Amino acid sequence: MSNKTVNIINGAKGGTGKTLFARLLYATLDNAGSKVIGIDSDQENPEFSSFHADPDQFAVPTMDCLSLDGGKNLVTMLSGEVATSVASRLPTLARRCPADVVILDMPAASSTRLREQIDVFDLIPACGEMGYGVTIISVISTSYAPIESISRMLDFCGDTVRWVVVKNQYFASDGLKDAFSLWDESKERKRVKKYGGVEIELPRLADTTFKAMQANYTPFTALDSLPLGDKLLARSFVRRGSAQIEATGQLLGLPVPVAEAV
Repeated sequence: MSNKTVNIINGAKGGTGKTLFARLLYATLDNAGSKVIGIDSDQENPEFSSFHADPDQFAVPTMDCLSLDGGKNLVTMLSGEVATSVASRLPTLARRCPADVVILDMPAASSTRLREQIDVFDLIPACGEMGYGVTIISVISTSYAPIESISRMLDFCGDTVRWVVVKNQYFASDGLKDAFSLWDESKERKRVKKYGGVEIELPRLADTTFKAMQANYTPFTALDSLPLGDKLLARSFVRRGSAQIEATGQLLGLPVPVAEAV
């Protein structure tokens, strides 16, 4: 049974692993049989779209979701329709509408504009009217900047959305157990848990494998094209990362098992 969800992946700054998590989440949901649509809202560095550019394989379009026109196109897509300009370029994508799950990869440091857009479009109740729950996903490093960003989003959204915090283990690669102590000891963490939010980990992807995938924009849904060593490392990353995503239950839009739905 589908679990209609809009996942908004937000970040305080670039380089936290936001798009890497978007790619992993896309692959995990696709493998689980969800009708998933990804949208890359980063107009300057559209990596999510670059990794999913094949029009015959549910390509990820770029869409400036922080503009008025982009916001209109987004809510139109959520309603099950697709703008003519998008449908003509990506007919396979258009056939996935209405989607079970939509992944929005937002630009870095765009929280203020995101809150303005949510307010202007009354986006959270609008999503609810279309049958979607909204999940805010924050991929964090070990610095304080992500905590400040989460704090402002908590003040704005409160318990009207679902919360997932993703600890990127790339920043804890030296093995320090308290690498995320700033977050672990923060009042924001307590607030996320109060609202039923969860924490998961984004495993570290080997630097050489990351670069090999970057070279030809190889998505996690097409790992057979990689050299064997990188293929195995990437496949292990997907297995471990997908297990973390599955641990969130249905917060990220994974299909509801039939027994639970009944």
